[in-house]
Amino acid sequence: PLFVYYLQDPSGRYIVLYTFIARDENDVSVERGEFVTVLNREDPDWYWIVRSDGQEGFVPSGFVYPAHVIQDIMEQNWSCCTTTRRGDWIYADLNNQTVDGWLWAYAPKTRKYGFIPKAYARPPAMTSL
Repeated sequence: PLFVYYLQDPSGRYIVLYTFIARDENDVSVERGEFVTVLNREDPDWYWIVRSDGQEGFVPSGFVYPAHVIQDIMEQNWSCCTTTRRGDWIYADLNNQTVDGWLWAYAPKTRKYGFIPKAYARPPAMTSL
């Protein structure tokens, strides 16, 4: 086997936006919503990462995003959640969510977008027409 060593320059915590299945021995599989640490960003298309269980390998650079940016967005958009009251309607694309445990939603009453805890949302009551 060929072993390649990469200069490790930890770039902080990243969140995995899309599940990736390793395709060769240098890749590592990751799940959407998982937090990883990027160790090398020399290749703009592939980042060398380490998972919380210690497994290391390459993932496509577009599949991960700096966690601190997501946290900043959540803090800036918390007003969506704090101005939304129990019983208010929100709209969220449930098939296109990237932050585990949170929903990116729109509150028409306040005309704001923002993250809300997933546990705070309930599906609407369905009635026949």
